[in-house]
Amino acid sequence: MIKKCKCKSNIAIIGLNPEYTNEVASLVAEQLDMYFLDTLKLFEYDYAPYSLSELISENNIRWVRQKLVRTIKYACTLDNTIITFESGILNNKQKMSIIDKGCLIIYLHQEERKINKYQENVKYQTNELKRFCKIKESNIKKYISTAKEYSDITINASKFSTFKCMGEVLRAIKKYYGVE
Repeated sequence: MIKKCKCKSNIAIIGLNPEYTNEVASLVAEQLDMYFLDTLKLFEYDYAPYSLSELISENNIRWVRQKLVRTIKYACTLDNTIITFESGILNNKQKMSIIDKGCLIIYLHQEERKINKYQENVKYQTNELKRFCKIKESNIKKYISTAKEYSDITINASKFSTFKCMGEVLRAIKKYYGVE
């Protein structure tokens, strides 16, 4: 599904599998000669030498998510950048509205069962990271609904390798902007 064009200088790529989403976003950035920014990595960099696990342990998940808003706002002011966000943003319409104002939003949709399988198999380094990153099974439908609501472009990525998905994203961007 593609919505009406609103020209924006950044592209947000969101999905419920962060490894897949970041890999696709990185490939798209390379193909479009744009910068790539993972907002969670930028957040960790801003709070170095503390790791995300330490920040969660010392404060709490709510504090971390509140502080992430500053990183999200900053990222959306950049130009010529492909940006990824941790999937927890899909639980917060305020954050999604910030992203919507500054970015063309592309959602890499994957079937719920595929997301569940990913969630079951991912290994987290710490319990804090697991609590922060793992999406409760009961929330997956809600996250998917929010992603579809805010996305300008939705790519059905369930059966695509990262490379093939990158190609689909590039085609959709060209179509969205009317470039062939």
